[in-house]
Amino acid sequence: MLCVVVYAGFGLFRVRLFILNGYDLGIFDQIVRHYAHFQVPYVTLKGDDYNIFADHFHPIVATWGVLYWVWDDVRMLIIGQAVVVAAAVFPLKRFVTRHLPMPFAKTFVALAMLGWPIVSLVNFDVHEIAFGVLLLAWILDSLDRRAVIPLLISCVLLLFVREDMGAIVATAGVVWVLSPWRRRRHWRDWALSAGLVIGGLAAFVLITGVVIPHFDAGGYAYWDYGAFGSGAGPALVGMVTQPWKVLWLMFWPPVKTLTWLALLLPLGLLPCRSPYFLMVLPIMLERMLAGRENLWGLSFHYNAPVWIILVFAAVHGFGGLGAGWRSRLAARRRLITGVAWAIIVGVAATLLVTEAISDSDGADRRAGAAQIPANTCVVAGNRLAAGFVATNRVTVPGVSDHRQDFYILDMKTPPTASPLNWTAAQTYDKAIADGFQLVFVQGTVVVLRAGDYQGPDAAQCGPFAR
Repeated sequence: MLCVVVYAGFGLFRVRLFILNGYDLGIFDQIVRHYAHFQVPYVTLKGDDYNIFADHFHPIVATWGVLYWVWDDVRMLIIGQAVVVAAAVFPLKRFVTRHLPMPFAKTFVALAMLGWPIVSLVNFDVHEIAFGVLLLAWILDSLDRRAVIPLLISCVLLLFVREDMGAIVATAGVVWVLSPWRRRRHWRDWALSAGLVIGGLAAFVLITGVVIPHFDAGGYAYWDYGAFGSGAGPALVGMVTQPWKVLWLMFWPPVKTLTWLALLLPLGLLPCRSPYFLMVLPIMLERMLAGRENLWGLSFHYNAPVWIILVFAAVHGFGGLGAGWRSRLAARRRLITGVAWAIIVGVAATLLVTEAISDSDGADRRAGAAQIPANTCVVAGNRLAAGFVATNRVTVPGVSDHRQDFYILDMKTPPTASPLNWTAAQTYDKAIADGFQLVFVQGTVVVLRAGDYQGPDAAQCGPFAR
């Protein structure tokens, strides 16, 4: 319950400040709202007639659609994510109880679930990887218990979280035969391992090579490994034939090393002692070898699935320590716990204070949003976009050729995440050049209206218009 309150509280606090990012909150709001009405998940925030399967494969988020049957509001999505992430407590607690002394187990679970990568995930609105955190926890617990049916169910569900999860399923198959080290292997172990490896890799190839290209003739857009060659084939060959380059790029530039240290040092490097550590390698290889720099660092949601794996691996690694080490760590439990809680509270307070600084801006954004009628076509800056998903056809600057009725911009925000990466000033100038008129200014928030605006139009500019 504590985790649900903390996770949901962060997201709802951002809604109160009207920090409603189009990327990713607005995108998932549009996707889930379509699913809730049994419609194709078109996302105008990504472009005209844009089917989300042209970008990512995450049909599991359709399960959030039932929340909109209860209350058609973006806050339900935030609460839904909080519940999904918090549910990882159950497999984690069971795992920790098996491997750690009972007095320390509950404290460790709380500390782990409030670690900085999880807080970063919930502070970045909503993302499908929330399901990944939960399912990875179930997979690791199932591996540890040698529970075949729960493992298979969790792995199959993980394939519906994102297109790259097949590589993690394949790694789970490897871990099945490697752990525990001294266990005698039965033919069923090898069969299960082979099934997971082959099935996981086949799903990855099928989704990225067939499903996504079916919706986007340009193919899978996130195969970005130019350091090894252009295209999937040459890049894979380059990685296999240049292992020294792979190792180098896993830690260089220094921001990558910083990310590794930020993930491993809070856990005392204990994950490195466990075979479960192998589960992070597909994720970290994908991130650190990619050309997109935003994947390398500590921001956004990227570290949450890595963190949950490392937490399990740390507990497992601790169990493999000698009795002397375990007793010394147990003796310092209160000191370690106190320091850990201080860090967690400090991170949370910093995030809240940072957001609270925007409180007055939130009033300006709400006032600007009130100027725009429902069922009109809106171009919104990223921090405003999700506020219009339920009532308007909304997009972000530079991605749509559809007719537009209004622009709403916060002039001090960074460039909008879009193909053109426009600043608010560039968007403003483009709107003025296209004949839009300034009709509202408050603080740094401006609203512009089309010169030929004729009023609301539900068919062309309602929330389900493409």
